[in-house]
Amino acid sequence: MSRPIPAPAVPPAPSIARRAGPVLGIVALLVGLGAVGFAAAFANREPPSKVTSDAADAQSRRIDVTLADIQATWGRLFSGMGRGYRIAGHRYFVEATPAPCAGAGQATGPFYCPDNRALYFDLALFAAMPAQMREIEDQATKLVIAAVAAGPALDQLGGSGSVAGTDCLAGVWARDAARRIGPVPEGRYGLAILGTRRVAEARASWWGGGPEALGGLGLGTIAEREAAFQRGYAAGDPKGCLAS
Repeated sequence: MSRPIPAPAVPPAPSIARRAGPVLGIVALLVGLGAVGFAAAFANREPPSKVTSDAADAQSRRIDVTLADIQATWGRLFSGMGRGYRIAGHRYFVEATPAPCAGAGQATGPFYCPDNRALYFDLALFAAMPAQMREIEDQATKLVIAAVAAGPALDQLGGSGSVAGTDCLAGVWARDAARRIGPVPEGRYGLAILGTRRVAEARASWWGGGPEALGGLGLGTIAEREAAFQRGYAAGDPKGCLAS
């Protein structure tokens, strides 16, 4: 089980206008380097191996702890806005799973299905991250979980359901959780989404899944997603994500 990471207080965030240029420049660099690294990491790979029961149990415990923190945060922030937050259920699978949102097909990667208000997590996916992601795996995993878990929160706020809205809410949570997970450096969220997307694409290719199988994970450019996250991270307020 992962432990909270003590960190110093988060300083007041600079305005988005001052941050936009550096953020997009960092993301462009990470995407350029990351895409090459991830492509090389998956070149000529064997089909993904099955996750062991011990590894699956360990991963599910990590996700449980992070989800509990995220949903408790939404409960507290929603209460401060005079709203109630209804906790979403979550399910685990390996490789691919049927879901109401997937129609007759299969879905992979972490995703939120609004049809049954459930969060879905592939227990083997994070274990398959290439070496480029290992040194930031713990925080990056939490950020990806936060992006998925933002789906039901955005629904309850009456948002549009856009990926920009969920990325923004992931930033709100990350700012609130800075003492527990550590401050998030600029570009880290985009790299986490990129790494998870590349792994999910590679895994889906082995069982014939197309881009539609990735759901929200495959939407938006990395620069757009990083910018939306930074908007929420700077604001620290869920209401600021409703225009996303």
